[in-house]
Amino acid sequence: MDLYSRVLEVRVRKLGPGHPDVLTVRNNIAAVHHRLGRFAEARDGFLKLLLEIRRTEGPDSPAAAAVLGNLAAATGDAGDLAGARELMERVLESQERLTGRDSPKAVLGRINKGQAMWLAGERREGEYVLRGALETAVRLWGADHQLAALAASVIGKLASLEGRRGEAIFFLKLSVAAAQRTRGTLAEAGEGLERSFMSTVDIRYHILFDELMKAGRREEALEVLGLLKEDEIRGLESAAGPAREPGPTGTAAGDAAGGGAPGLEPAEGGGSLFAGTPEEAAWRAFEGAASALAASGAEEEEGAASGGAGDAFQAALTRLPELLSAGTGTAPAAAGKLRAVRERLAGTGAALVYAVSVEETLYLVMVTPDGLVTRETAAPRRVVFRLAMEFRELVRDRGRDPRPAGKRLYDMVVGPVAGDLEKAGARTVMLSLDGALRYVPAAAFWDGEGWLAERYPTAIFSGSTLDRMRDGGTGDKAGRPATAEAMGVTRAWPGFPELPGVAREIRAIVGSPDGPGIISGNGFLDADFDRGTFAGGLASGAQVVHVASHFALDSESLERTSLLLGDGTRLSLAEMRSSPDFDFRGLDLLALSACDTGSGARKGEDGREVESLGEVFLREGAQAVLATLLPVDDASATDLMREFYRLRYVEGMDKAGALRGAQLAMIRDGAGVPEPSPERGTLLSVLDGTASADGAPPWNGRGRSHPCFWAPFVVMGDWR
Repeated sequence: MDLYSRVLEVRVRKLGPGHPDVLTVRNNIAAVHHRLGRFAEARDGFLKLLLEIRRTEGPDSPAAAAVLGNLAAATGDAGDLAGARELMERVLESQERLTGRDSPKAVLGRINKGQAMWLAGERREGEYVLRGALETAVRLWGADHQLAALAASVIGKLASLEGRRGEAIFFLKLSVAAAQRTRGTLAEAGEGLERSFMSTVDIRYHILFDELMKAGRREEALEVLGLLKEDEIRGLESAAGPAREPGPTGTAAGDAAGGGAPGLEPAEGGGSLFAGTPEEAAWRAFEGAASALAASGAEEEEGAASGGAGDAFQAALTRLPELLSAGTGTAPAAAGKLRAVRERLAGTGAALVYAVSVEETLYLVMVTPDGLVTRETAAPRRVVFRLAMEFRELVRDRGRDPRPAGKRLYDMVVGPVAGDLEKAGARTVMLSLDGALRYVPAAAFWDGEGWLAERYPTAIFSGSTLDRMRDGGTGDKAGRPATAEAMGVTRAWPGFPELPGVAREIRAIVGSPDGPGIISGNGFLDADFDRGTFAGGLASGAQVVHVASHFALDSESLERTSLLLGDGTRLSLAEMRSSPDFDFRGLDLLALSACDTGSGARKGEDGREVESLGEVFLREGAQAVLATLLPVDDASATDLMREFYRLRYVEGMDKAGALRGAQLAMIRDGAGVPEPSPERGTLLSVLDGTASADGAPPWNGRGRSHPCFWAPFVVMGDWR
């Protein structure tokens, strides 16, 4: 808001109040008000902007139609549902005049109008409009089109609000199955439609997960969660183009068993979500009617009569409640996939804990070789987000005590299954986190007596984890790899501070002319660390590649996510993923003693980039990734890394246990509090301030026991 306000001031002064660039900034400011929940301010801003655009461009301009839609949304969120319904009607009329009745924007307008009518109390009429929009989308573009998926998701969401669980699950499954298949076509839809589609993707998966959990269908709920994570990583990858072809060993993106979902296969067709479930008969009836309707649409384009396909489609929708009430099935495919997960966990001593935040509930699902345990916490999603952001700020601030906030998060996320973990004899906890919880280091949760790191080694469970565990590590039985390639940046570059501790870190890991390191290998600093060095290190046969630098992460693009090299250039994650010069197969550990994967936290996002960063490298063949969730103190990172490598590759601990051991050594460090050193993070880290930590007590712990020194590091992939 502050930055947009400053931009507005400059543009008004330079360009005048009516310039299109000025109007764009005013729209953005109103949108930020909306995002912050200031709906009255947003509505006022959109209304004033609409009047100005109509004065300068006329009432039927595309810009006026777009702002009218924003005004309608803000009006509804401000509580004026009747006003929102009236405005949506005007939006639809405008779009039909501008683009035609059967244009994508007009169909989107009918979806928005139907939802507004339903919310304003015209439920029967609103659902009629929505079903008409679904029919039009299927007739024109097919049942897998993003607008058909969007219409189905809105119908499912409204059915959920009415307690019609069978219909809610059916329509949301339709939408999720289509989302799995239509991701690659989104760019063809245009930016506006893509945003509308993507803004509902997360919602539809979570509502479906919630409905399935309430119905006691836990295996299917976990399958949906796996599909959501698959959709997230594909969304980040889609901007970067195709990955390289898989080689004779290892896998390329999406080629791993389970398609990147956590042991669960993606929906290659609707049948994978419907087969053997109570919705299967209804789905087959819908598919038949939808196929006939799409065929009739193609015939219409060729000038042939369409017949009664539309009436048959609506009749199939009317029959759905009857078919759903008579449906039976226990989803054998989902049950089989979960059984495979449990078998993979056998003998590892690990428990897998899913934490999934929906509108009013935080679900906890613990999976062990012996079974499934489900717990619930009455914690609304907005509350979890706010607390996670507050805790993130406290963990970064060495002068504040994060334990009270950490205790609240422990009570939400770990406390409900603490007894179950103990009963299961868990020695390691794999965490599959959701939403804003992915921005915070679980190792720093406080149970009232100690940190979670003092109880368990933890690892982040992502889509490829089980596949990496199935493949097994590439090091020897003691965990000692043959060699390591260590690279780092010590000097300052524009936007990035110097990192004097990196030279000491590299020497400690691989040695120098003055003495041996923990692992035999090669070290490269500053100008010696360039694109060729990094590629050569990956191709050298080393089982560990260690990078100590800055990693600028963009939550929406692999192309804009980049690693700072020692010569001052940046290497994008997109290039690392697609170029044959960067081959991560056979790598036991990729250590990024560099990154700050929380940039999305500054935009109020859902943490998908945290998991996606590690997941990209895992899909490219790395066995495990060591990364950081927050910018880290340079000097402390050096000491923690040195102890991690000693425990892992000299003492023979598994990766998660070695990280925990290094963290414990720092927690118990009784020396005086060290002087602050530069942070390894991103250029974006200066924009932090997502949540206020005002009122937190001061920190009075000794040495480097504060989590800012040790908590940000996490292991993803094969933690063994």
